[in-house]
Amino acid sequence: MRSTTIKIPLYFEKLTIKVVDELDKPEYAAYVSFFPDRMVLNITPDATPGVIAHEAVHIANYVFKQCCILPDLDNDEPQAYLIGWIVEQIAGVIERSNRV
Repeated sequence: MRSTTIKIPLYFEKLTIKVVDELDKPEYAAYVSFFPDRMVLNITPDATPGVIAHEAVHIANYVFKQCCILPDLDNDEPQAYLIGWIVEQIAGVIERSNRV
């Protein structure tokens, strides 16, 4: 298992990404748990881009909720940048874990 904790810029939230060989919830490809001081994403090293994007949306929505920000359908750049950043972080952690 590889675990990495990152601070999400601008939003003062922490995300821990755990790449695990098996999930304790085998019916899921990945899942995120939310705590008052952080979020924890459990994901397998063979997660698809779709799974990564799916979980990134959950994480971004939680960040916005914690910061009392409503997504703006007429100006979705903040949401798009945040989701893109989250996806890159998750993919990077998975990539590094696959090299070990």
